[in-house]
Amino acid sequence: MDPWKVNTLRAFVKICKQDLSILHTKEMYFLREWVEIKSEENTNEEKPDNTVEEDLKADEPSREESVIEPDPDAPQEMGDENLEIMEEMMDQANDKKVAAIEALNDGELQKAIDLFTDAIKLNPQLAILHAKRASVFVKLQKPNAAIRDCGRVIEINPDSAQPYKWGHAWDGRNPWTQ
Repeated sequence: MDPWKVNTLRAFVKICKQDLSILHTKEMYFLREWVEIKSEENTNEEKPDNTVEEDLKADEPSREESVIEPDPDAPQEMGDENLEIMEEMMDQANDKKVAAIEALNDGELQKAIDLFTDAIKLNPQLAILHAKRASVFVKLQKPNAAIRDCGRVIEINPDSAQPYKWGHAWDGRNPWTQ
């Protein structure tokens, strides 16, 4: 099964544990119906053998193996939100983005971070710059930095899917709840 989907489901279950009223919204009727049908089926059947469940648990990585420790780095630069962006600055930011992607393709992750940061300083309202930098932070296993960038992307463009994807890479942590 796709790990992203599993992490997304894990995050959803965690949210539901914190607030069960989510399950009673109009949008979640399909899930309530499915759970009710499944629970009715299970009451009419014999209890299943636990060996399948035990096999699944044996295949699961231990919490120690699957959790990445938070990075202690200082927060990265996000640029001045009130900066008046001129066309020349947009061009320079685009050049930095292209150079950052080249560095990323060459495996120079820190150089890519630095170039994305330079681009962000030139055009802090361009969500893709934050999203791309977040993806590099994911590769560097720096969850706090990735989540901060994901949060910024969501502030700029709440409909962008990428920050939700990167934010879920961290043991069910959501960038929008940090």
